[in-house]
Amino acid sequence: MKSYPSFTVAAGTSGKQITVNGNMFNYKTDVGLYLSSNKFDGTQKYYDFYSSGRSVSAGNPPFSAYPMPNYKDLSNNTLTFTLPTFYIPQKLDIIFANDAGYAVASSSKQFSYIEVI
Repeated sequence: MKSYPSFTVAAGTSGKQITVNGNMFNYKTDVGLYLSSNKFDGTQKYYDFYSSGRSVSAGNPPFSAYPMPNYKDLSNNTLTFTLPTFYIPQKLDIIFANDAGYAVASSSKQFSYIEVI
């Protein structure tokens, strides 16, 4: 992760809208949007979407994250979601997954991570 957050949110804050720019957001199946955290609290789920597909398995290892089922793709290049309330300070990264694999927002030049302080 980069050393500075793109967004800082106080612990216990609710209703914070996050908008992310990227690509291929309209191309989705059963997969979708997830938040990974540097603080494992036991409520994240383990996802292994790509182990059976040779062409995408090496570049898309399994991950643990919180599912974000209520996001909205505004276009193929922009999506938005409401950040859930987190009470523990942590760093969150955004993962968007589809049949072609997944992208982690912190690997882009425009985004680093969300910090809950």
